[in-house]
Amino acid sequence: MPSLTEWTSVYSFFYDTSTEAQSSLPHFIIDKKRFLNTFFAQPTALWLIMTAFALRHISSDVLALSYFDRAKLEATQETEAPSFKTIQTLFLISNYATGIKDKATSHLFMELTLDLLARLRLSCEQDESVQSDEDTTIEGFRTVSRIFYTVKCEIFVFRAISSRSDSPSGTESCNLGIQKARLPRPLLMLPDIGTNYQTVLSYFNSASFLAIISSAKRHHCSEPPALVHDLLFSPAIRSLTTRLNAIQDSLRGSLLFQPLPHNFQTHGTLSHSILSQQIHFMSHLSNRGCMEQSASVELSCASNAAVCVALRPALYLTGFLHQDSPLLHHVPTRKSLQAALEKCLAASSCIADLASFLIAATRLDSSSSTPGAFHVSATLWEILPNFKFALFEAAVTLWFLACRTKAVFFPVTHSKAVFKDKVVASLMDVLLALSILGATPDLSLDLPAFSPLERCVQAMLCEVQGSALSYCPKSALDTDPSCYLGLLGVQLDCDSVEWNSAWETKWADFWKKAGDNSYLIHKD
Repeated sequence: MPSLTEWTSVYSFFYDTSTEAQSSLPHFIIDKKRFLNTFFAQPTALWLIMTAFALRHISSDVLALSYFDRAKLEATQETEAPSFKTIQTLFLISNYATGIKDKATSHLFMELTLDLLARLRLSCEQDESVQSDEDTTIEGFRTVSRIFYTVKCEIFVFRAISSRSDSPSGTESCNLGIQKARLPRPLLMLPDIGTNYQTVLSYFNSASFLAIISSAKRHHCSEPPALVHDLLFSPAIRSLTTRLNAIQDSLRGSLLFQPLPHNFQTHGTLSHSILSQQIHFMSHLSNRGCMEQSASVELSCASNAAVCVALRPALYLTGFLHQDSPLLHHVPTRKSLQAALEKCLAASSCIADLASFLIAATRLDSSSSTPGAFHVSATLWEILPNFKFALFEAAVTLWFLACRTKAVFFPVTHSKAVFKDKVVASLMDVLLALSILGATPDLSLDLPAFSPLERCVQAMLCEVQGSALSYCPKSALDTDPSCYLGLLGVQLDCDSVEWNSAWETKWADFWKKAGDNSYLIHKD
């Protein structure tokens, strides 16, 4: 049985107003008032792991580790007769293990968490069949279970799509059940859980966008199509983009950093409407807690990264098709290429603009009296697990548009050199954002270092500027860094920057064929 000392430690942790405490996982999934009122009746493993979180927060690392070890032992016994609180416990243990860099334990308890979510049927509509704990109301229980499911989707899909494995088969199971999840009604949200309806909605939609990215990755990384026509008019990609558009349309008018229509003439300029929208978004962020800020940024990133990933092969055709190719005189093909280009430009610009705003908002003194100024805490950068991958997608898209897309796709009245200047500014902000993310400890997930992505973006920036990348050794990127898609068979001008994965060679061969003027539009 816990002691009053342990209760006091957890109480102090729950009501600590620091950003670090308020952005931790327990604040997101625990009803703190109910938990404290029933602390001495809580399952042993749950109060042990909560005490571990509290002690680690006050730097009692050795003592916290002893509670963590005891929680692991108790939790494995409680899985024999699991309840919803068992899932909370397993998830907290996995998160704690991530924080202390215990990767094996983190993955083990995450797998147990996902398994129990399925066994207790919390990942589908049939939540009325699940028995609630005695101290939790039926509606409150269903609400928390749906919150938990949205978090589960976010983490599970994210881990699958950022895998460095050459085989994309690891993404196969992560889409299961996402469409079955049901959002809680706003009035059912529990007031003492450190989140609100908008945050849950953001995570729910982020999971849906991540599922689209996962499906697109699986499609792109299986086998390149036989013909260019098959790439442009793929039923699978058409279905994904239809789903993507439907989700984005449902979010119009919400607090989402959405791209407005861009083209080569307007890229890099801020119209009054765009500026107003972005300022409104950032003002919203500056008045919210770190978890709400993270959820909003992640949603905007996932929404736009999904566009870049799904349409990347179509975008690449604007650089690889021969200028005399009959495909460019085929009206449906030309329209499809132009549409993909415009959408990718808008989405990548949005991600780069968001990076610029966050950099400026983080640097700004929170006490600034400048009219219209806004500020976000530097801690926000520590809880953006997907931001780095969205940044890389934006960098690849902008670099390709600036360096590889053929002049025929640029308006005759517009200089590509001017566009390149705009891209240089965007890539510099992307590179700075990646360096900030690489310099901060990742509180959300245990992932490899991001220096390969930074080096790759640096090479892209040098190519756009027309300068040489002299410091990069030959083997610098002779790996498969964690990312959504890689370079998909495209080589940078810098010979020392290489991307190593099974599908890169296959796509490189496809692009060579696509540049052949005799390559067919249709099958015979």
